[in-house]
Amino acid sequence: MVRPELRRPKLGVLVMAGTIDGRGAVKALKESGWRVVATAVTGYGAELAAGAGADQVIARPLDAAGLSAVLLEAGCGALVDATHPYAVEASRQARQAAREAGVPYLRLERPPTDWPSDPRVLLTADFPSAARLAFDRGAVVYATVGSRRLAPFAEVAFREGKRLVARVLPDPEAISHCLALGLRPFQIMAVQGPFSRELNRLMFKETGAEVLVTKDGGEAGGVLAKVEAALELGLWVVVVRRPVSLDSAVARTPAEVAARLENLVNRGLPIVNQDVSTATAVVVAYHGSRLDQADQTEIEQVVGMLREKLPMLPAGVIKHGALTGGRPDIAEAVEAVIQAGARRIVVLPLFLFYGTHTAHDLPTLLNGLRLRHPGVEILYARRIGADPRIASMLAERLREVMEHATPGPGAD
Repeated sequence: MVRPELRRPKLGVLVMAGTIDGRGAVKALKESGWRVVATAVTGYGAELAAGAGADQVIARPLDAAGLSAVLLEAGCGALVDATHPYAVEASRQARQAAREAGVPYLRLERPPTDWPSDPRVLLTADFPSAARLAFDRGAVVYATVGSRRLAPFAEVAFREGKRLVARVLPDPEAISHCLALGLRPFQIMAVQGPFSRELNRLMFKETGAEVLVTKDGGEAGGVLAKVEAALELGLWVVVVRRPVSLDSAVARTPAEVAARLENLVNRGLPIVNQDVSTATAVVVAYHGSRLDQADQTEIEQVVGMLREKLPMLPAGVIKHGALTGGRPDIAEAVEAVIQAGARRIVVLPLFLFYGTHTAHDLPTLLNGLRLRHPGVEILYARRIGADPRIASMLAERLREVMEHATPGPGAD
């Protein structure tokens, strides 16, 4: 029997629809008979959402309070978060709004890209490091990262006398943002994608691009066509990885969104993900040392940097634990986050290579904790291993030493 409050004619669905996926969700839900209220950050995004069939469109940024108010005022019984994979703060606000309004939250996120195995494809974690990587490898950088992410690229380009070409949406706000950063009109390509491989090739050739910078927009965003075109022309490709997602279940297609909502209504199946802000915790496992003060200082710095990378999680659920010789130890850190309400814990080993600690000591310790807490999921991540970023760090340390080295006997 269908619950009265979920009968479709009375139930609206709020879709955060600023992406291709979001517009697809609007269309799929309308085809299934739902009333759809869509939000978009810009007027242009609102026009596209209306064109996809939304019954009502709200064209302004909304925080958790604003989204919660819309959910209640518009009579929406579910929230579909179809924001871009890099819009971490928007997703955090959406989860909070759904929780405050007491409605299910469903994340729609396109699958990540399977990158070509090519030494010219470089993956990095954030936009400032992508800017440094890109301008280290070429004098003309073609950035397809969105207008709001261009600042570090413009800064490096102006400082080093190199050229940045920005491909952004044909939206007045995006173009104004580029101009405010100091870009000239000939450096701005305001066009609506996605584009074919052939058209990407033409754009790269006409601008003299030497390096392409892109986000992982997935197939829906046309990222593979960009990358393939760049590699064919011999360009370097710098990819900014997606932010870490801790959602336990994600719909990958608009059709899956509609199907999950059908399940909610017809069979009462749950579609809501766990609230990751309270249910998930992270413990960084490190070796430890008898030199507690020095060791603690550096591990606390690392954990602080990690917290900046995981803004969707409160600082209190990202902790460190020592295997030997430090406090808290790993077991104490795990116990602390469980006491704080965590029901899924990801243990990140801060160890470089395969050895006794990663193959035996840590797994044995975690197995004991799993037996002690059968209702808690404890996951063990892969060790750091051989990573090109380690080689880059070693090369940087070498440069530091050589720049301050005292010339030996016989040196000019």
